[in-house]
Amino acid sequence: MKIFRWLFAAALAAAVAALDWYLDKPLHLQYGAWRESFSALRVLMALVICIVALQLFLKLCAVVLFFPSHLARWRRGRGEKSKYEAMAEGVRALATDDHKQAFKSFSRLAADDAKGVYAWLAARAAGALGDSEKRGEWLRRAAANSAEDIAAAAKAQLAQEENRLGEAFDILSTAGAPYGSPLLANIYLDIARKRRRWPQALAAAYRLQTQAGAQTKPADEIARAGLAEIGELEALKDFWKTNVAAEDRKKPALLAAYVYALHRLGGKEAEETLERALKSAAGAPEIIAAAADLGGQAMREDAFARGEKNADNKNAEYLSAMGALAGRLGLWGRARRYYQMANALHPEPRHAKELSELEEQMRAEAEDKSGFVRP
Repeated sequence: MKIFRWLFAAALAAAVAALDWYLDKPLHLQYGAWRESFSALRVLMALVICIVALQLFLKLCAVVLFFPSHLARWRRGRGEKSKYEAMAEGVRALATDDHKQAFKSFSRLAADDAKGVYAWLAARAAGALGDSEKRGEWLRRAAANSAEDIAAAAKAQLAQEENRLGEAFDILSTAGAPYGSPLLANIYLDIARKRRRWPQALAAAYRLQTQAGAQTKPADEIARAGLAEIGELEALKDFWKTNVAAEDRKKPALLAAYVYALHRLGGKEAEETLERALKSAAGAPEIIAAAADLGGQAMREDAFARGEKNADNKNAEYLSAMGALAGRLGLWGRARRYYQMANALHPEPRHAKELSELEEQMRAEAEDKSGFVRP
């Protein structure tokens, strides 16, 4: 609108100037007995002054009328900026383990927090400082908040700290965990692990793994823990087939863990599963180690023959597993060579210890064959 006003003023000034140039006569104004003559230039100046004065007057009126709303907007903007700066300061403090500053920032922000997020973060900072009283206080504030996820997380954590794991688990399940927010899934995973509920823990781990964009692999760790601790054969089979994802069941490390678990519980499927694994992942060190530990003579020979095809493998774990397998078959020279290659490729105490134990075993066998008795 402003530009139209200025264009109108310019057009009016141009019209008056053109009129003055063409007519070259004064302009006369008359009202009753009053009569006055003006030049076109004076008329132009008067019109411009009137327009500018009118605009300034309207601007002043707008400032006076809308001053309260402008003041409130300015205050809101300043408050938002201060809030953002405090939040950024708190996040930086958490990232650098400056928990005292983090608690100060988040506890100040929590006063105006409508979702309970800052109360939750203040509780986290207080916990890191070892102040259980303040942690409980801020958790209760977060639990009393209307935000469902934060409230459920705070209630569950309070119950967990009081060792009411069953109640905490139920609170999270009611809130939709582990398929809700990552916050709930994380607490759900922690409680499920403590209660040894491996199917639920694995579901939460998969949820977190999806959120993390495959940057972390919590599901593999949980799956291995579940396979190692489940004490019933049918429960183990159900966990493997139902809860472990199909693509994860192809991973050599998990396959080997499943074979060990089947063998531990007396499952007849252990040998059959190991044979299939040898065909699909013969070069995996975990499968070779399982064949060395659990396989019969024929299976060990088959695994060694398959592994020999990858003798130039530059993986220290693979070479170490082949050394163990060769030792089980009594192929001492090859076992020593594999252990030496593993130790040369990745020197560490474990490989040196394996080589030392092998040499001790070879010496003992040689002494048995010769009938030599140590003094």
